[in-house]
Amino acid sequence: MKSPNGQFEVICTDFQEVRMGSPLFGRIELKETSFQLDGREFGEAMAFSKDSRFFAANQLRIAKGNPLYRIVVFDLQTEIEITVDSGDGLVRRIEWDE
Repeated sequence: MKSPNGQFEVICTDFQEVRMGSPLFGRIELKETSFQLDGREFGEAMAFSKDSRFFAANQLRIAKGNPLYRIVVFDLQTEIEITVDSGDGLVRRIEWDE
């Protein structure tokens, strides 16, 4: 997946279900940035902002055998990572309201 301005690219690998019928989760690499994403799993729900400054992704966390999520927003201009509080269940889609 490429950013709208073509400057950034997300490479997704090893995506699979965590539970039957769940969205797929796997590893991502955010090209042209220095974000360290090794050892973390992200879901199919991800999106670049229209101006390509931000990238948001659904990060999987497991607690007591139950899948939990949190949305992680990457500021591609300042290279700051912002975590939006987590919740129960799974995120199926991320959209920017601009």
